[in-house]
Amino acid sequence: EVRKALSLALDRERMVETLLLGFGKPACGPIPPVLWNHHDDLAADPFDPDRARSLFASAGWTDTDGDGVLDREGTRFRFEILTKQGDPVRENGAVILRENLRQVGIEVDILAMELAAGLDRLRSGRFDSYFGRLNANLFGDPSGYVKSSAVDEFNNGRYSNAVVDSLLEAALGQQDRIVALPVWLGLQEVLAEDQPAAYLFYPENLVGIGSRLRNVKPHLLSPVNNLAQWWIAPGDRIYKTAP
Repeated sequence: EVRKALSLALDRERMVETLLLGFGKPACGPIPPVLWNHHDDLAADPFDPDRARSLFASAGWTDTDGDGVLDREGTRFRFEILTKQGDPVRENGAVILRENLRQVGIEVDILAMELAAGLDRLRSGRFDSYFGRLNANLFGDPSGYVKSSAVDEFNNGRYSNAVVDSLLEAALGQQDRIVALPVWLGLQEVLAEDQPAAYLFYPENLVGIGSRLRNVKPHLLSPVNNLAQWWIAPGDRIYKTAP
């Protein structure tokens, strides 16, 4: 209930508009829409502070002393967000997270650190929460982030779910995509209910192409995918070749 409440307290639409200038969409899981096994019917958690407060109350977190911060058995609901220093999206995003969580009665501190120092704390488990980036692979396999045995990879929150482990094994053991796809979709449905993390947004990678360039075909793997085939029409060339 608490993990779900935290997710419902976050305004993903605002993050997309503010941090990405609208070039992105709210996220619902670790497999992005550009990959073949993304679950198109799953939606990101809505921004619902009222429901978040209700779920917190059901878990015993209420503001007993009227100071605006939730507490339970004498403990205030307060934690720290670790993020990367010098990255405007992460630093500004952490501020939005803090504002969202304050709205539902949670006190948040932000710790922005240089990359190496921050990763050292992350990998050693010396953090309350982390606002970072999930780099999905092209196979659509999120094992490194959600498999219980992946604590030495990217499962920094030590997430563990036996059903998730079983579905990953079944999906990865099936070479036929048509047969594997329902398993991948089922995996994402389980992750949506038992969330390893609050997935926030899928950013769009923008590629700018000069008007003089012809036959430019950007690819998911690289914006200069077919560089050898680029050309400029004679009339558009700045530097003319000798006759």
